[in-house]
Amino acid sequence: MRSARGGEILAGAPSGQDRHEALGRRVGRAPGGHRLGAFRTAFGGTRLHRSPALPAYAKTTAATRAAVESMDGTQPGDPALAARAILTLLDTPNAPLRLALGSDAVEAIRAHQAWIGAELDAWVKLSRSTDLTSA
Repeated sequence: MRSARGGEILAGAPSGQDRHEALGRRVGRAPGGHRLGAFRTAFGGTRLHRSPALPAYAKTTAATRAAVESMDGTQPGDPALAARAILTLLDTPNAPLRLALGSDAVEAIRAHQAWIGAELDAWVKLSRSTDLTSA
């Protein structure tokens, strides 16, 4: 990486996550890098507008529609406790780059990390094969 007029240039084509981490390092705080679990709000309940189901898409949307229909009132997270946790972060000098809010968010992140680790392990030989060799 090199500096240009105070900005950062990242090599390659960074993902949104990479840019988020670079910005977090630069400003010393995560700009909204929190991972939210499911919180008990009316999102999946009466406040959610549902478009009519289209038979042509029933195969690909049925599971999502069923999940949204069944989640209202069963979410593990308390919105008031999430708000309190976010306010706590505002007064924390070394706030984390990302904070998982909710036990389901913690488990989702752990599962994602395990998947990334397994994929990295499976392809590590090919990944490392691109290094220059000593002459």
